[in-house]
Parts: sequence; structure tokens; C-alpha cells
Amino acid sequence: KDWEGAIERQLHNLGLSMLVPDRHYRVVSDFVDRRHLGGKLTYLRTLDHHRPPQEEPAPNSLVHKVRIKEETEFYGWLETELHSRYDYACCETMEEFRRAHQALTRSGQSKAGRISHIKDDRYDVNDRRRYILGWSNKEKIAALESNLETETNALKEAARELETLRKKERRLDDRRDGLRSLLQFKNFEALDVRSVAIRIQELTEEQQRLEAGSRELKDLQAQIAGLSARIEDTEKQKEKVSRENGSLENNLTRTAHQIFEFLGLLGHDAPVIDRSAEGLPAGMNQLAEQFTRIALPDQPPSDALRKFLSTKDHADSAEAIKLEEQQLLDQIQGPRGLLKRSNDKVSRLIQSISVKMNSFKNKYPEETQEVDADPRSIPEFRELHNRLLQDDLPRHEGRFRELLKQGTIRSILTFKSKLEEYEQDIVEKINKINTHLLEIDYNPGTYICIAKEEVRSEDILNFKQDLRACLSGVYGDTDDIYTEEKFFQVKKLLDRFRGETEEDSRWTRRVTDVREWYTFGAEERWRENDEAHEYFSDSSGKSGGQKEKLAYTILASAIAFQFGLEWGRSRDRSFRFVVIDEAFGRGSDESTRYGLQLFERLNLQLLIVTPLQKINVIEDYINAVHYVSNPTVQQSM
Repeated sequence: KDWEGAIERQLHNLGLSMLVPDRHYRVVSDFVDRRHLGGKLTYLRTLDHHRPPQEEPAPNSLVHKVRIKEETEFYGWLETELHSRYDYACCETMEEFRRAHQALTRSGQSKAGRISHIKDDRYDVNDRRRYILGWSNKEKIAALESNLETETNALKEAARELETLRKKERRLDDRRDGLRSLLQFKNFEALDVRSVAIRIQELTEEQQRLEAGSRELKDLQAQIAGLSARIEDTEKQKEKVSRENGSLENNLTRTAHQIFEFLGLLGHDAPVIDRSAEGLPAGMNQLAEQFTRIALPDQPPSDALRKFLSTKDHADSAEAIKLEEQQLLDQIQGPRGLLKRSNDKVSRLIQSISVKMNSFKNKYPEETQEVDADPRSIPEFRELHNRLLQDDLPRHEGRFRELLKQGTIRSILTFKSKLEEYEQDIVEKINKINTHLLEIDYNPGTYICIAKEEVRSEDILNFKQDLRACLSGVYGDTDDIYTEEKFFQVKKLLDRFRGETEEDSRWTRRVTDVREWYTFGAEERWRENDEAHEYFSDSSGKSGGQKEKLAYTILASAIAFQFGLEWGRSRDRSFRFVVIDEAFGRGSDESTRYGLQLFERLNLQLLIVTPLQKINVIEDYINAVHYVSNPTVQQSM
């Protein structure tokens, strides 16, 4: 135990070497040469030693402090190698060390001959975490676990210190931004809100005082209220008279039409007058007089009208008979008559039969090549149906079940598993991005996270339902589940996947793109209790600065995810170069500073192409400026 650390250090390189028997040397050397190993490999060709050592090592030799595992085929070679190359005297004193040819001290200093001396104190000689020799690693694991606990506590302490510094940094940033905002005002009047509020209050009180003390103003207001009420009553009366006038005109129109019909029954031509609703009132008296002269020539006009009214029932009877006759004809021959309905029903049946025949012919063109899609071909279709039932179906039923089970169902199961794998991949990526977003202060006390919700559209829900139906009950050895019903469930899905129409192709692209299964938004949450503060389905309704701030936050988290960066890590040898063209051109100064602070916290190397008007804002965040001009519109300089 006293010499374990020193011997571990001395035999470290030998212990990390791979021993290759001579019979495998050619294959191993070729393999190593043509492969990129991604690391360092030392391998030793275990050739027989030509001159094995003759002398027994001294009692204090390293060789006596090392045991070789007996069941290994390299036992003899290792024993000779130790004797030949590692016969180091383990010296208790420096006098012994200086006298010996090859020597080793407990502290790890070694010498090989009179010239070469080595002591490597880059790590403690007794650091058991670096030990590689021995037949059990329990002590090394215990040392690593102890070190892990120590480093974890140190990391927690560093994280607390970092958070304290970040809070201090945010306070200083807020103070600096406040001072910058204050410097925008050149005089106190622009900030004097109190005097403006007092002036508004004075003017309001003066208006109330004037209104309260003016008698004429009150009288005018009362007159205006009275006139408004009279105008409202007049409008209501006008509407009432208009409705009554319309009702009278309708009654007059119906009466005039009845008179025309009676004149027609009596075989006389109707007088030529304006039969419109506007012309009837003026010509109604003329119409009544002419009717009575024709219908009752011996009666005075007034008596004739009374006679006409008393005999109106007889005319109504004649009209009723005529009307009944017309109704019977309409019931039989009319647009909605019995004959028309029967013909329509027959036409629909013929069309339905033809459509189904065409559908069957399209599905099975070889079997129906000699048969027309016409109802007169029903006997041929029945003969084909009987032949399928009696001959073809029993012969192919077993093969059909096997193909459905081994081929199609298994492929759909693999397809469904792949979609679920993509879906899980989206969830994992969002969780990783949200891990980065959690580290970014969006507003004081809040952070942004990406939220997802399942799309409830009918096409995607039906697709998932159809996919589940194809696989429902297929986990078993029974053949009863591989039925014609299961076949049509699968066929319905595959027919749409085939994409014979543009609509089917669009549907296929939509339902099989797992990203379309979700809608994504951004949610602002409070850090203190993780409750939602605001939800962004898009940036509409936000100012330009707010839109830029949201965009920079999502962009920073996406860059961190893409580059595999972690908040709080020091700059390491990773690629962090980002180019932003037309940067910060139209945004506010506040959103520009916010974006630059985000990129600074990510330790990104930025190349920003921006107009000159933002140079005063970004000057605190940049290391060098390249000014580009093109005064002649010929060549940039």
C-alpha cells in the first residue's frame, strides 16, 4: 500500500497498452491503420524476449511488489517485461535513490540511468481516482464518488454565487438603462406630469362651474330634450301610417285581381288599366263600373255592385271546381306529381346501379372486361358473384389472411411506431429548448416557454382513429381478426395514401407530418410560482419592440439548442459564430440591448450588419467596427 501510488504512476502507460499476440499482429496493425480511432492507442506486440534477464531482482525491486494474474496467456511475457524494463529499486532514502541505477521513491520520482530523472506532480501520486491497475475497482469508485460529492457541493456554491452576481448585474443594468432613458430629456418640462394634471383638473372644474351657473344653458338643454321626444313620436306615427297604407294597398290589389278573373270567366276582355299597385287606386272606380256594365247591364252601378257581391259565392264555386281540376292534374302530371316522382325514383335507382357497377369495374378491370356498367348487365354481374362465392374466394381466403397479417398489418404497425417516434422527438426537442429558455429573463420575474397543443381538426382526428382501427385487436395468434372488415379498414387508409387526387395528396402530407398534429405558441410564466402570465399564439397586437424581444428570445434558445450550449458554462472550444444581417434596423433601443445581452450571455461571436443609426446602442457590445460605404454606387469600399 505504501508504494501503490508510485508504482501506479510508473506502470501507468504499460497498464493502458493493449497486448497483441504475434499471430494477430498483421490483422490488428492493418485494422488500426485504416480506421480513424478518435483517440490514442498503444499496443505491444508480444514477441519473445531474445535475452531474458539472468539475475534475480533485488529484494526492494518493483518487480516483487507486483502480482501478475496467473490465468492469462501473457503471464510469461509480462513477467519478463517487468524484469527487463521495470526493475526499479524502491528506495526508502534519497541516498539509496542516488546510488541505484534504476530507482523509484514513494513520492513518485524515478530515474533510469544516471541522466534521466522524472517526477510528474500534475496530480497527486496517491490520487486513487487515476489508478488503473489491480483486479477490483471498488476503491476507485469510492474515491470518484467522494470527489463527485465534493465537486457537486462546489458547483452548487458556484451556482449560488453566479446567481448572486446575475442579480447584481440585472440591478446594475436596470439602473444603467434608467439613466440612459433619463438622458433623453433635455429639460424638465418634458417630464413635468404633475403640472399638466393640475391644469386638466382646473379646466374640468371650470367647465362644471360654468354649466352649473348658466340659466340659458339649462333652458336650451330642456328644449332640446323636448324636441327630441317630439321627433321620436312623429317618426313612430309615420311608421304606423305607412304600415296601414301598405295593408290597404294590398287589399285593393287582391280585389282588383279577383275582378279581372271574373271578367275572364264571363268571356269579356278586361279593361286596359295600370294593374300595378301604384295604378290600381286611381283606376279602381273605372274598373268597377265597366265590370257591372258587362255583368249586369240592366242594373244601376250601385245596385250592380251589390248584386255582384251577393252572387260572388256562385263565382267562387265555379272557380273552386276549376281549381280542384287543376289540383288533380298537378298531383298526377305536375312538377311534383305522382308520375314525376316515380320516374325520378327509377332514374335514381338506375344511376345508383350504374355508379356501383362502374366502381366495381374500376377495382377489378380484368374480371369485368366483357361486362358493361348498365342495369341490363345485372344477370352477368350475378353470374360473376356466384362464381366468386363458389370457386375463387375459398381458394384465396387463406393466402389473403396471411398477406394481410404478415405484410400489410405489420407495415402499418411499423408506420404507426415511426410516427410516434417522430412525435416523441418533437416533445424532447421542445423540452430541451425550454430548458434554455428557462435561463433567460424575458421580463423582470418572468421567462418564456414554448407550449404545444394537440390539433383538434377533423382530418387528423379521423386519421388517428382509422390508424387505430387498422391495428385494433391484432395482437394475438388467432386468424379470426384478419377478416374482410379488417381488410377494408386497411384499404380505406391505403387508397387515400395512394393520392389519386390532389386533395388526397394534400391530406396525406398533412396527416403524416407529425408537426401538423400540434399548434405551437409561446407562454410567458412567472418564475416565483410558475403560473401563466401571457400566451402568444403569434406576435399580432404587439409593438415593434415587443415583437423583436419575443423573436430574440426564441432565436437565442434555438441557437443554444442547435450548438448544444449550456447556460453558465465558460467559453470552451466550440463553434459559436452567428451572422445577423440587417440587424436592429427598425427596432427600439430597448429591444436591441435586450437581444445583444442575450447573445452576450451565450458567449456568441457576432457579426452584425446594421445601419449607422444604431451604432450608439451597440457600441457597448462590440469589439471592432468595419465601415462600408458606396459613394459612387459603383464599388463598395
